[in-house]
Amino acid sequence: MDIKNLRKVPLFISLGDRDDNDSVIFRDSYEKEDEDLIFALFGKTPVERWDNSKKLYQDNKLNAEFRLYPNVKHGITEEMFADIFAFLKKYAG
Repeated sequence: MDIKNLRKVPLFISLGDRDDNDSVIFRDSYEKEDEDLIFALFGKTPVERWDNSKKLYQDNKLNAEFRLYPNVKHGITEEMFADIFAFLKKYAG
């Protein structure tokens, strides 16, 4: 992995704090061994893994903005859309 160039890429990572849509449990995304490891190391739900994920990005000095939206399930609210649009506008040439 080219971490030096990855650090140049702005990333917007968002999640609703009630989002339980988790790709880790599906075998077309992850093997059972991967699921077990992810659950053991990072947590059993996307929200449980949120702080660990954020820390990994920060520790590796990646240009990532993390937003956790209260009372939001799987989907995009108007607030989220506005934040995404502002993020893209911020980095548009």
